[in-house]
Amino acid sequence: MMEIIIHRGTKEIGGSCVELIINKKRLLIDIGLPLDYDSWSEEEKGDYENKMSSIIQKADAIFLSHYHQDHTGLLNLVPERTPIYLSDPTIRAIIIPEMFFGDVFKGFNFIPIYHRKAITEIEGVRIIPYRVDHSAFGAMAFLIEDLKSNKTILYTGDIRLHGLSKTSYLSLKQNVDYMLLEGTNIGRESNEIIKSEQQVFENFVNIFNSYPSHLNYVWASSLNIDRINLLYDACEETNKILAVDFFTMNILKSMYKHHNVPYGSSCRYIRCFYPNYLTSYIKRIQHRDHLINCVHWCKVSKTEIKENASKYVVMIRPSMIEDIKYIDAGNANYITSIWKEYERDEKYKSFFEYINNKGYNKFYNHTSGHAFVEGLKELNQYLNPNVIIPIHTQEANQYKDIFPNSNILQLSDGKRTLL
Repeated sequence: MMEIIIHRGTKEIGGSCVELIINKKRLLIDIGLPLDYDSWSEEEKGDYENKMSSIIQKADAIFLSHYHQDHTGLLNLVPERTPIYLSDPTIRAIIIPEMFFGDVFKGFNFIPIYHRKAITEIEGVRIIPYRVDHSAFGAMAFLIEDLKSNKTILYTGDIRLHGLSKTSYLSLKQNVDYMLLEGTNIGRESNEIIKSEQQVFENFVNIFNSYPSHLNYVWASSLNIDRINLLYDACEETNKILAVDFFTMNILKSMYKHHNVPYGSSCRYIRCFYPNYLTSYIKRIQHRDHLINCVHWCKVSKTEIKENASKYVVMIRPSMIEDIKYIDAGNANYITSIWKEYERDEKYKSFFEYINNKGYNKFYNHTSGHAFVEGLKELNQYLNPNVIIPIHTQEANQYKDIFPNSNILQLSDGKRTLL
């Protein structure tokens, strides 16, 4: 017997948490925080964490599709004994930020998973992870099989068909009984101009070539490995050098032995710099000097960037405002390569005032980490599930119009349903 409870995600993007009860085993897929969690009152946060803690404590196993906070933000509530299944890049993307910014790293029972390698430790259940295309490197979908009833359910997680691994969905199992299908971009596509990571790459190349005497600042996530790969390739194409801070370099270093990332002495077009705020912060904390000394072969000073600005593409965050002021480039491009909504955050106001006052050219060069509607249609047509269950969407009521020939089972948060 297979039952499902979507604790959160039937009517919103983020905060995903799905519980499957199969042969008396309780499995949780993703344990995320809502996107607006930071705006909640302390009382609201406490009530929610208490509610979710009681659910998480009962889980026999937890499966994490990727490392974004709206899917992993409740990790601190997981008992140390509970097995947590997640990909190797997801483990590293959780551990490295914790090493930098965590107070005390809690021990977790992390169990690495691999593409199409079945997980059979849970009696009566088989789970097969599949690598999928998403802005989180190492993201996974999960096929869950009830071995007694032979029912199958596919959890897509966050998925797209326009990134660097856009054909990865072809490995997913077809004709499953149920597919939990994300719909982040349903109703949100009107502002999306850039439709693929390939277009993002071409835009970088065009900008760098169009302004040969300019320094290029790019605000991109240190955990968006595909975007960093694109930036590196664009630098190689245009004979520029990509400068990343030592937090980003630690992320790359942690992954390069097993994954395709730009790290190592053979990568001629990348350098590591040390932003004032982060360097001072790490030096104040005991036993973390190794994070600063992560590289010796590719250090670059901010003075070198200042004196040879046109050679460099610098990955930045708003917290690097003092470093940007020190470099004080006369001619520069500022490129947002991250979700545009972050630009509206009040805490970044002084950063954007500086960029505007300097008169830097501003560009937006980003594409979604989630499938567009045409991608969802292509995915559904290929996989041909018997039933689609909407999740990770604000527009579940539109699924019937988008997939007119499919059976749609629209659930509600917290409702226990027999499948």
